[in-house]
Amino acid sequence: MKKVLIINIFMAIALLGVAQKPMTLPIISTKYTADPAPLVYNDTVFLYTSHDEDDAMGFKMLDWLLYYSTDMVNWTEYGAVASLKDFDWVPYDNGAWAVQCIERNGKFYLYCPMPGGVGIGVLVADTPYGPFKDPLGKALIKNSNHDIDPTIMIDVLG
Repeated sequence: MKKVLIINIFMAIALLGVAQKPMTLPIISTKYTADPAPLVYNDTVFLYTSHDEDDAMGFKMLDWLLYYSTDMVNWTEYGAVASLKDFDWVPYDNGAWAVQCIERNGKFYLYCPMPGGVGIGVLVADTPYGPFKDPLGKALIKNSNHDIDPTIMIDVLG
């Protein structure tokens, strides 16, 4: 009996400890997002994501979304900043996968993988919010069907 009482006391203490911790929620709970790509610029975190449409069967990814925060607690949904339709040379309307955005010399570059082995395209804007435009009119990189999930590295030599 004494053993059961001690176990119950420890369980109550453990549950009280859990109950007092603040509940944490995901950053985004209103959309089926994936592939978050953060960019920190001027004390703001910009989070570019891919996402499934609500009516997706399998996957239906048409555009890229932007969320931003100045404190990493409170996030604002900006909405779509780019879509596959921004690339005239892409024959698909589904497959807006993991993007990456960087700032370089006052411009914002959004690197976007294209479905079906079409390559990786780039869009350019003057602000992290867009509007993003395709400056090349063709793929920046086209190696194989595995041109996905781009990321960018700028070495110390520029």
